[in-house]
Amino acid sequence: MNEPVDEEFFYEERVKYFYPTRAGDVLDGRFKAIAKLGFGAGSTVWLAENLKLGFLILQALDYLHTEYHLIHTDIKDDNILVTIENDSVLADFVKSLTTNPQPRHVRTDDGRVIYLSQDDFGPLRGNRVLPALADFNQSFPGLDGNKGHLSPIQSHRYRAPEVLLGCPWSYSVDIWNFGLVNTSLFETQIVSLLGDPPETLVNRERVYRKLKLGRTIESPRGRGCETMNEYWGGPFFDEHGQVMRKDLTVRTRKLEDTVTELAGDEKDVFLDFASSMLQWLPDKRKTAKELLQHRFFDSLKKERERYFQSHD
Repeated sequence: MNEPVDEEFFYEERVKYFYPTRAGDVLDGRFKAIAKLGFGAGSTVWLAENLKLGFLILQALDYLHTEYHLIHTDIKDDNILVTIENDSVLADFVKSLTTNPQPRHVRTDDGRVIYLSQDDFGPLRGNRVLPALADFNQSFPGLDGNKGHLSPIQSHRYRAPEVLLGCPWSYSVDIWNFGLVNTSLFETQIVSLLGDPPETLVNRERVYRKLKLGRTIESPRGRGCETMNEYWGGPFFDEHGQVMRKDLTVRTRKLEDTVTELAGDEKDVFLDFASSMLQWLPDKRKTAKELLQHRFFDSLKKERERYFQSHD
């Protein structure tokens, strides 16, 4: 190929962090690189229907919270993988690569080979495609009672309000994350922090902006910080409780304004479901177990019921 592809469009400083793997390379004496399936945030391939996908992710989240008492802290599209429905899919894919050269671009300045991502595995061969939560290396244990953590977590666009404001956080940060992921499955945009924060949260931010961590941590801008509020660039509210950083809220829009692909009762049900997760206050968000009982999943449950009845 004579044109740049994939990660070449990142600024040069980021490209150096990608290992220059070539097809056929054997890594660590054990793993042979066959093809590049994606890069960065585009490495996840969505193959499941949105409703079923959301239900299964919630089941996994409920299990994680109630059985293992863990907080994932980084639920996003990159960390939700899907299974291959049949092993023959991969076998045929690898076989096809031996006869069809992989598109690539060789950089003239350093000779580095950049392969074009491969995402065509052919038509589906069955319906055994399941999502799986991945990347648990940033998980935290849930704390007893109303205690919370004060560590920096989550990706920028998925960060929960209490985390950004430097307040303690717990299981409900995962619910906020799932709410954003679920919304993005139905819409082409991620919902931002909408509307004015409640007075309770404003007062909470004022309290914790003074709580010292007992150690100095370096902020993303390289500044030494003694509070989480300072780490995230606070304080965020003035003496009147007004947001100091106007970029954190979209005051002219409401949640319903972001939902453009649904209408009527479907839209109302979806908005009620989304509102159960996208709340400023952590204690206002429903748990994963409660969300599994929401009427948003009624049609899926009826479909499952009909399936099991027909296979008795």
